[in-house]
Parts: sequence; C-alpha cells; structure tokens
Amino acid sequence: MTRAMVTCRGVTRTYGAGDTAFTAVRGVTFEVELNSRIALTGPSGSGKSTLLHLMAGLDTATSGSIDWPEFGGHPSARADLVGVVFQGPSLIPALSVVENVGLPMILSGLDTTDADMRATAALQLLELDQLVDKLPDELSSGQAQRVAIARVLAAGPRLILADEPTGQLDRGTAATVIDVLLKVCDELGAALVVSTHDPLVSDHLSIQWAMHEGVLWPCDRTDPANQR
Repeated sequence: MTRAMVTCRGVTRTYGAGDTAFTAVRGVTFEVELNSRIALTGPSGSGKSTLLHLMAGLDTATSGSIDWPEFGGHPSARADLVGVVFQGPSLIPALSVVENVGLPMILSGLDTTDADMRATAALQLLELDQLVDKLPDELSSGQAQRVAIARVLAAGPRLILADEPTGQLDRGTAATVIDVLLKVCDELGAALVVSTHDPLVSDHLSIQWAMHEGVLWPCDRTDPANQR
C-alpha cells in the first residue's frame, strides 16, 4: 500500500474576480507518495510555483481538496514536516548564515545548540561551512541560494518542495546541489518535488510532470501545448 505525503483532488487556484480573474492552477489531481522524486517542468507562468505553494500549505485552493495524510491533515508550517526552497531571496538580512539555517528548527521547538549543530552539518554538505558567520548581503546569489537549500535540509522534512533551486547556480554547483538533495532525501526517506527548467535537474528525477496554462500533465503524454 502506498503512502501519500500530499493528495490533491480537483484543485483550482484563481486570483481576483470578474474580468480580472486569473486561474493559475486548473483542476489538478495527483498524489505525491513517500520517496517520490518528481520533476515539475513547464514555461514561466504555467502555474508551477503556485502548485508548490498549495502543496506546502502556504496558499489555499479556490476549489478542490488538499490533504497531507502523513502529517495529521495539515503541515502547519512546521519545518520538520515540509521544507520549501523558494525561487527568490529568502534569507533574513540581520541573521548570519548559520542563524538563518537554524531559525526554522528553533521556531519548531528545537533548542539552539542542536539547531546550530544541524545547521552546520547541512552547510558542510553544501560546501558552505566557511561562510557560517557571514551575513546574507556578503554572499553571492548562488551562495545565498545554497544557504536556503541547507536551511531546508537541516530541518529533516518529510516532503521537500524546491522552486528552481539551481536557477542561480553554475552547472557544476547545480550538479552538486541536486546530488546532495537526492542523497539527503534518500537518508530521510523524504519525497522531493522540484520545479525546474533545467534538464540537468529533471533528468536526475524518476517522475516527470509538466504544467501548461495551469494544467498538470504526465510527460509521457502528448505535448500539452498541442492539447487545446
């Protein structure tokens, strides 16, 4: 029997109303099972980020249902259940690198000493241990993105949702990051969903999904652009 981390049934997300309404996600139905490795591809504006936010419990569906069976119904923004790597900058400017990585764990109830230890270990995995005392404005965009990834991995979540996690990275660093993501997910028994334009990333993941104009398609179907 499979175990679902998140289940969506007929989920639609519309912003605004009337003539200005925009539907970002249209009637999607799927399950993300334990240990899934999913690449979510599609052009900009196709609804990928919105779908990830819905899966994370950071946004609310306009219609349809979303459930997190393994998490007692809802992740409740707990870093040890669902971890999100955002596409844009997400570090707190006033905190050091190690403090940024440790903060979600502290907010989830872990004591500061243990949070620092886990944060340092995650930074070492991503070859960032020399930057632990730096502030975000002292980092390159690529370094800041790797710190954001370390912050998610350190908490040990059961479901990791990453929105273009290698978009700010060079090819060599991107390959290292996706390898680390997969290794940590294997160790945690976590499910992984990665939104990406990068074939280097999507080719590493065993399940391929695509979005087009808010509709979700398995990639073994006919090109969704032709299904009008």
